[in-house]
Amino acid sequence: MLLGSALVAIGGRKQPAPLNPGRWAIVAALSGVAISSFAWLLLSMQQHAATQQQAMYLLDNVQLNAEQATRARLHQMQRMAERLNAAEGDVDAAWLVPDAQNYLRDMPSLKAIMLLNEERQLLWSTTRTLDEETWFQQQITKPRVNNWLNAPLSQPRLMIPDASQPQRVLMTISNQSSGQQLLSTFDIAELLNNELRMALGPFQVSVNRATKPLLVLHPSGFSADPVLTPDMALASRHAGLPGGINLTLYAYPGAHYNWYMMSFMPVTVAMGGLLLSWLLAFSLGLVGVGIARARELTAAQLSLAESEQRYRSLFTYHPDAVFSLDSEGRFVTANASCVNITGYTQSEILDQHFTHFINADDKERVDQHFAIAIQEKITRFDLSILDRNGESHLLDVIALPISINNNVVGIYGIAQDVTISRAQQTQLRTLERSVEASVNGVLIADANLPNMPILYANKAFTTMTGYTQEDVIGHNCRFLQGSGSDPAIVAKMRRHLAEQRDVHVTLCNYRKDGTPFWNDLYISPVRDQEGRVTHFVGVQHDISKHKAYEARLAYHASHDDLTRLPNRALFEDKLLAQFTLSQQGEQRLAVLFVDLDDFKPINDNLGHAVGDRVLIEVARRLQATLGPKDTVARLGGDEFVMLLTDITEEAQIVERVECMLTTLARPYCLDGQELYLTASIGIALSQDTTLQPQMLIQQADMAMYKAKQQGRNAYEWFTEAFTDSVSERMVLRNELQEAIEREAFQLHYQPLIDQRGQLAGVEALLRWQHPSKGWISPSRFIPLAEATGQIIPISEWVLKRACLDMQALTLGGLGPVQVAVNLSPLQFNRASFLTTLRQTLLDTGLPPEQLSLELTEGILMDNTEAAIDTLQALRSMQISVSIDDFGTGFSSLSYLKLLPISTVKIDRSFIRELTHSGDDAAIVQGIISMAHHLGLRVVAEGVETEEQHLRLMSYQCDIFQGFGLAKPMPIEALKNFIASLSTDSIPYYETNE
Repeated sequence: MLLGSALVAIGGRKQPAPLNPGRWAIVAALSGVAISSFAWLLLSMQQHAATQQQAMYLLDNVQLNAEQATRARLHQMQRMAERLNAAEGDVDAAWLVPDAQNYLRDMPSLKAIMLLNEERQLLWSTTRTLDEETWFQQQITKPRVNNWLNAPLSQPRLMIPDASQPQRVLMTISNQSSGQQLLSTFDIAELLNNELRMALGPFQVSVNRATKPLLVLHPSGFSADPVLTPDMALASRHAGLPGGINLTLYAYPGAHYNWYMMSFMPVTVAMGGLLLSWLLAFSLGLVGVGIARARELTAAQLSLAESEQRYRSLFTYHPDAVFSLDSEGRFVTANASCVNITGYTQSEILDQHFTHFINADDKERVDQHFAIAIQEKITRFDLSILDRNGESHLLDVIALPISINNNVVGIYGIAQDVTISRAQQTQLRTLERSVEASVNGVLIADANLPNMPILYANKAFTTMTGYTQEDVIGHNCRFLQGSGSDPAIVAKMRRHLAEQRDVHVTLCNYRKDGTPFWNDLYISPVRDQEGRVTHFVGVQHDISKHKAYEARLAYHASHDDLTRLPNRALFEDKLLAQFTLSQQGEQRLAVLFVDLDDFKPINDNLGHAVGDRVLIEVARRLQATLGPKDTVARLGGDEFVMLLTDITEEAQIVERVECMLTTLARPYCLDGQELYLTASIGIALSQDTTLQPQMLIQQADMAMYKAKQQGRNAYEWFTEAFTDSVSERMVLRNELQEAIEREAFQLHYQPLIDQRGQLAGVEALLRWQHPSKGWISPSRFIPLAEATGQIIPISEWVLKRACLDMQALTLGGLGPVQVAVNLSPLQFNRASFLTTLRQTLLDTGLPPEQLSLELTEGILMDNTEAAIDTLQALRSMQISVSIDDFGTGFSSLSYLKLLPISTVKIDRSFIRELTHSGDDAAIVQGIISMAHHLGLRVVAEGVETEEQHLRLMSYQCDIFQGFGLAKPMPIEALKNFIASLSTDSIPYYETNE
């Protein structure tokens, strides 16, 4: 009646003014509700407290029974252990197995029994199934189980070794006398389920190990609730079982009991009071409620519109792809980020099924996640898609159900493009692994703290320094420094760190055990996005071996490997240093150049090993004569150089040098034999005019050669006269090389005249006209060229030029003319001599019979057999050979009959006194007679007078050469000379028969 009246009154109101239910209506309603609620609360609290007390009593009973059941099992196994102990380690499997089978039969929860010896080896075992034995074997091999078994406790102990199977309990009982251990495994859940049979009343009890339930006790005939969580429990208790197993007991309302009946009285009282209050307040506040409802509706509409705008803004401007799908999987909405990621327009995305944008391989997996979301569950997964351009994108997708009126009509999706971030994560993991696996020590320090403590150190650092992670983390790296650390380098490093700059230094650090090592350290700042330095990264490399190797290299680079004396480089450094000091004072320096006399025969006859020992002894003796500031070095071979300092008068040097000569001349006793050796010493004393200290070495070297020329085992002072001769020789050699390169030589040809006065041939004579010095005598530059090896290119040029000129005479109608070319010993003894000769004849086109080669006796006597082979080859080429300057050397008449030669040339020294000396005349006449008997032609050199010519004619000499007949002339003059001869004269051509 009150409700109807209120509704009629509200319906009849036509005023738009707000309807206020009135203060009393509100007070009446609130008072009635408060009283009704208080009554319900009071009754419910009493009922709940009684229920909780009953549940606690039940848990006490369950705990007591569980402890008793566990203690009984421990006691039974203890009895078995005592029997084994009584056997004193003598295990009889025939007795144990039946006894163990009885245990297994009587205790269904007992799964396996094992007996281990002191080495944890299995003596015997009994299990219900093979899987039980396998599981048992796996557990006792775990380190944690081994540590537990090794604990020196004799009381029975329990352990849950496998966290994935918390119901399986491992029990051990140690036999202290025999060292054996009795192991058994129980199913705690089965044990408690069999033993805890009691009246539960309206409850059900869950027995948990940590957070995992072992079993649920419930009245028979009823099933336990499928989902029981701790927050649903009426009461809980932590129970510790004998042996060390901790369980948690929870009492839950039983599904078999009608709990609603227990709250019937409080609810009835509360509902009655609320009904009366409602009826009272309804009538008074119905109008006010209606007005308030209207206001709420208006506010809700405004709020809904605002929420819609907020959602639309979030949807539109969200940086991630936000979309919605209907229940069939088609796109209903998609924001701008979806367009940016996929490259498709919004119209191309909407109404499309989501499988249109994913790979076919991912369809089944995405369908599963879609089905999960449709089932009102949130799911998250990674998805790789290809955009319109074919580029791959990795998306982190969250799918949420869209529920309207408790019905899922679709899903919302949020997809974040994690392609770059995942790549960065992969790169970061790779870098982290690289740093950890690096052979270089890596440190990371906090740059924001004053002491810059170390935050990270890799394994290579701990291996390199010997410090553990605990020693390093939180400390400044200055603990690596020590007394050997260079303060300047440390200051440089700290200065760069203060300036937040990179620094690369090499300094001596110390390991934990105090041993030093060389550290090649590079420190670099790490900056955040704003450019502020947050950390420093240090990379260090142990270069101790490299430093030691450098030291060895430096030593070997500055010392002689054999004698351990300084080498030339180190000697010159010390010479320069002492020379600089001497210029600042009045004292002078002396350089002694020591060269051993006749050392080569020792190496050749006794071997280099003996020679090396002699050199070592020489070095030792020279060192014994040194003063405290003096230096001795080995330049190489048997040459030594010494530096004497603090020289005030020459008598000091003479005394030292004579002592050295005496010391070096003493016998060298090696392997029971005595060797005698002397030395030649050159002395150079610094002067005020000495500009470079290296000049002293050169001067001492020249003085040493002068000492050798004086008979050896002597010393000689350097004088300026040495320099003039050596300098002139050096200048001439350089100028000669320039002439070779420019081909600045000329050939003059001296005619050879036979007995009929006709041209028998020409001899090619080398001439050199210097641009500024004029004609230089061959007696000056040819011996120098032979000493320096420059004679080889000169001889090759002479041979080629002579062949070309003779060929030109033939082509000009003035030939053929035979040309004689002098050979150098170096040229004749070269392995390529014959090859070069053949090539020259081939290149110039000169017939071989027009070429004659002149050799000295010394060439043929040095290696007669090899010379004969070469001469035989020349004869086979139809090239004639003459012996030049015959009679001046140590001629052997025996070899003349063996040598394949055609001509001998009598030296001009015999011709010069031919008409005045009977001895010379007899020698010349004897040479001519002997040659003719051997079938050889004879050429007389140096014919300058008519008397000499007539005398030689009377001796039957074959060919004449000299200024009295014709002087050497250039090729053009030779042409005129040949043309001036009688046209009916027949030139002489020598043939090889």
